Amino acid sequence: MNKIKEITELRAVLENPLDYIDSSDKEDIISQIPNLFRKIAELLFERYDIFICDSKGKEHFYSLAEIEFYYHKKGILDRDVDNCVYPRTCEAGKFLWHDTGVDICFKSECDIENYYFGGILIRSLIDKESKQIIGGPGRCANELAFLCKAGDTPHLTPKKKEKKIVCKTIRQGIDCDVDKDGKVKVEYCFFIEMKDGNWNRTKETIKMKSDFKGYIRDKVTYYYADNPESNRIEKLMKKRMDKGKI
Repeated sequence: MNKIKEITELRAVLENPLDYIDSSDKEDIISQIPNLFRKIAELLFERYDIFICDSKGKEHFYSLAEIEFYYHKKGILDRDVDNCVYPRTCEAGKFLWHDTGVDICFKSECDIENYYFGGILIRSLIDKESKQIIGGPGRCANELAFLCKAGDTPHLTPKKKEKKIVCKTIRQGIDCDVDKDGKVKVEYCFFIEMKDGNWNRTKETIKMKSDFKGYIRDKVTYYYADNPESNRIEKLMKKRMDKGKI
């Protein structure tokens, strides 16, 4: 079986992820995609933070806690599990907001014959100052968007290596990640294991409301209960069985 080439530079692997699979055979590439995504996830969790400088000049840092991979390439990665990704034309490493959250983009080209596109959905972040979990792709997207100065975007910034225990599961809300019998087809969601083993204790105190000058923060307590360690397969199967009931 072909192995993944060593990944030492994030920018390079986001530019050409399939170059890190030492094969041109379609089946070999497909079989190595989970390993490739895991290595990219480990690199992001352990070596990079998200950095934002707000309009008042305050610096904010977030570590990634849960991410999902989406990538499509014509003729190679165009199965059902590869098709659930928003098309885009984007530079590697750029942040892209869309209907369901915000992605860190792979280099993507839609306006060419052999198109390819994809991104890494941010599902959970940890505020490095408050240590709070920001859970769910919508909340992560809002947190990053409302801190950015006009015309600015977040940046990935290198950090001193922090060893993490990385876990994997199916993606949230993507039914094609399991077959009709509940057997896992792909596990493209990766998350870090918390030291206390519990994702559900942290609460958020962020709510946005508008006034005539724009958006301001209004504090309200919100309990985060979306646990990536929950049995997602069981939930998906229950959903299917409920749909099949007369």
